[in-house]
Amino acid sequence: DRWESVFTIPAGGDNEINCIAGRAKIIFIGTKHGLLRSEDYGASWKKVFKTVLADRNNITYIELSKHNRNKILIGTRKGIFLSEDLGNKWQEISGGLKDSSVRCLALNKELMYAGTEDGLYVMRPGVAGWQRTFVRSPGEESEAEDAEEYDTEDADKDMSIRCIAINDSRVYIAYDKDVLYSDDGAKSWNNFPSEGIRGSI
Repeated sequence: DRWESVFTIPAGGDNEINCIAGRAKIIFIGTKHGLLRSEDYGASWKKVFKTVLADRNNITYIELSKHNRNKILIGTRKGIFLSEDLGNKWQEISGGLKDSSVRCLALNKELMYAGTEDGLYVMRPGVAGWQRTFVRSPGEESEAEDAEEYDTEDADKDMSIRCIAINDSRVYIAYDKDVLYSDDGAKSWNNFPSEGIRGSI
């Protein structure tokens, strides 16, 4: 019924808000020039993430853990960063994705997922780095891939991962007009009925 402004970017310049996430009175806003945090419902703001590289300051996604109130994951135009204390200290966990533009992220109790323009990646406990579990185009192979028969129409699709959702042990991903799901930690994929969907998901 009523909207109230809690954060604005001055007119002019090249900054903009890319994403937002929050829990209770804590709000995070990702902009082209860094990450900001409010701990009082938006009454005051503090910049909690900024690097010297412009593409790494460009926050593309914010993921708050549902299992650890202090854990936050952010994706940027060039890499992925993790904080275990609500954004006070950061650790780069990009690995082989340090030059990838991250579109979406998801966390469950043990696994971390990253959606990029060239597929879906997963980081598992005890395994170093990110493993690609869903490939972008027909003909490519992935060590962890164990499903998804491609037809000729897939060659014309945008295979970048647009969103990830987790429900208990099931993981959903979307690309173009298709939705897939996995019940084995992203090792194999099944088609989820998406008849009637128009436009990109």
